[in-house]
Amino acid sequence: MRPPMLRRTVLAAGLLLGGLLAQTEAARSATPSETGSPPVGAQPGDASLTHSAEKAATFNIAVVLTNFVTFSAGTGSFIGGGILTAFNVAKSLVLYTANDYAWDTYFPVEPNKEGNKEFDASHSIWRTTQKYLTYKPISIAIKFASIFVYTGSIPVMVVYGTAAEVASTGVFFLNNFAWDAYDWSWAVSQPKDDEALGGPPPLTLGQRRPEVSR
Repeated sequence: MRPPMLRRTVLAAGLLLGGLLAQTEAARSATPSETGSPPVGAQPGDASLTHSAEKAATFNIAVVLTNFVTFSAGTGSFIGGGILTAFNVAKSLVLYTANDYAWDTYFPVEPNKEGNKEFDASHSIWRTTQKYLTYKPISIAIKFASIFVYTGSIPVMVVYGTAAEVASTGVFFLNNFAWDAYDWSWAVSQPKDDEALGGPPPLTLGQRRPEVSR
């Protein structure tokens, strides 16, 4: 009975994740007037599906090992651990990306375009906590369901599901904080508009442009 149940669960989860991805794509392609948010761009502070996917990738790279060890212990085999790890990593890639992109779209951070603001660590932690609260309920439900369907044991689901979530919680906060700090420093390191255009700043009254030696 277990294989058919597992196939049905995987199919249902796949449809759920596919729906999340479709909603994310629809939000990405919508105009600013439709979403009430700024258009997608590459500048810090703007929503970027690629940027959210990169953050999801680094998060999942960090949790693959902890998930594999935890799930292997829970299922009693490396094969079972590998199956559950692959399933939950695929789930996290889509869910994390959709959650992060939604936050950047509807609740964007004020960009540090001038590069003259200090990085606010407390604000980053608070924002990460809010993202965590919108991400984790669905993530936990799918993870616990996958463990139960594969093992058929409620105690195994509770013990090893909780252990996996505790480990991934620390990674979630560290990953988001590191990306926030990186994005802020990236904005500071970018050239100002006049430098990016490759031309000198405009002259003020009474100034003379320096002569170029030939």
